[in-house]
Amino acid sequence: MKLRHVTPVVVAFILATFAPHPSAAQLTGPSHINAIRASFAAEPSYRVALNDRTLHLADARSGAEVCTISESELGTLTMRSFVATDALRIDRSQLDATIQQYNDNAVMGTLWRVAEGKGVEILYHLNGRMITSAMAVDLAQQFGREVRGEMMQISRQ
Repeated sequence: MKLRHVTPVVVAFILATFAPHPSAAQLTGPSHINAIRASFAAEPSYRVALNDRTLHLADARSGAEVCTISESELGTLTMRSFVATDALRIDRSQLDATIQQYNDNAVMGTLWRVAEGKGVEILYHLNGRMITSAMAVDLAQQFGREVRGEMMQISRQ
């Protein structure tokens, strides 16, 4: 077969296969972290600091870190917070029951014990390519409410 007999259909197939796909542009679009930072910076109850794609949210009054929100190069958002750092003082079976109840009923995040039972962390992952920045802001605000609620719940034990 000679090259001069290549049909337009074959050329179109080759271009469609090897040309850049528009969805690849999503990876270089605006960062959700910037939208989340702007939203929390406007709230007087939080202090906000951005350090290399990781947002640190602290309580404005006490200065205690509430949570961190990081964004990977591929757009995955990871929200995490320690809801208890002195879990050894809590009865282990009671703490396990609280964690189990949360994980069975929670709208977002997973609670788990870390560091030989000394702390309890809540962790939540989001595929940032599947949501808008406005949705990421709403979910981050909801995560902040969940964290504060669980901190209160565990501190009562």
